[in-house]
Amino acid sequence: WDSAIYQDLLIDTLGNLTLCPQSINGLLGNESWIRKRDVYKALGNAAGLIAAQQTLLAATPPYTKLANAIKNEDVGHCKFFGNIGDKTDSWDKTFIERRSDNLLGFAWDRLISWLK
Repeated sequence: WDSAIYQDLLIDTLGNLTLCPQSINGLLGNESWIRKRDVYKALGNAAGLIAAQQTLLAATPPYTKLANAIKNEDVGHCKFFGNIGDKTDSWDKTFIERRSDNLLGFAWDRLISWLK
């Protein structure tokens, strides 16, 4: 991870958070961005859970526990992971700040008419 994330206390900002079912979050732990991206891409793939399970088992090292959780249907298809899994560059300070601004702007756009 980009060290600036920790220096600027961006860890718990909106742009650095991902809605993640507890069962997945617990299995991911403190994995690297590259490893998490692979999981997000697999679970966000519209090809289905069998394809996701195969992708997770093919990873190096494999995500055996997560693949088994899919097999046992404890984890379902997470289409909202697709856009994060497709991100090819770094998850860094600049991205987190930009993502925070975008998410806050989206929330504002949805709420402003209700607040008036």
